[in-house]
Amino acid sequence: MTGIVTLHALLEQIRHLEFSSRSGPASRNAWSGHGSGEVRLEKEMPDGAGRTGAEDSWDILFNEQGQFRLEGQASSVTFRNRYRWRLSPDGTALSLSHERRGRDAAVFLFDLIEAPAGDGDHFISREAHLCIDDLYSATLVIVRDADDKPCGFDLDWRITGPRKDEHLAYRYHC
Repeated sequence: MTGIVTLHALLEQIRHLEFSSRSGPASRNAWSGHGSGEVRLEKEMPDGAGRTGAEDSWDILFNEQGQFRLEGQASSVTFRNRYRWRLSPDGTALSLSHERRGRDAAVFLFDLIEAPAGDGDHFISREAHLCIDDLYSATLVIVRDADDKPCGFDLDWRITGPRKDEHLAYRYHC
């Protein structure tokens, strides 16, 4: 089983997330903070798969909900996100899209591929993705328990642009 296929199977087990956001010196957003929440999963056949699509290649949807607190603030705010993970037909990449405004308005973020000379647990974005003026890239590392079984993953994002200099560090776990 390839690392990408292992990661795709792990997605179905994820139930929780924690994250931190850090705005760098070039950021005009100032949204450094911490959050945590729950992940509710859905599965859908990918576009064009018809009724015969193999279930192990279905899209995995993360419906995330939780609380986020900006640094220096006493109260938190509720957040909601919806992400679509899609295994490529040849099983060599896993794409991530943001569906905050629904499936028809999905925003492609990046394709993850196994890192060169990796151990099957490390992934990188195939190429940075340009969204208007912002460049998105990511790395992902599978987290294993004491018995060497996958139990989650760390997803680190970088977003840079004329007004953005952001680092997001997510920990997803079962």
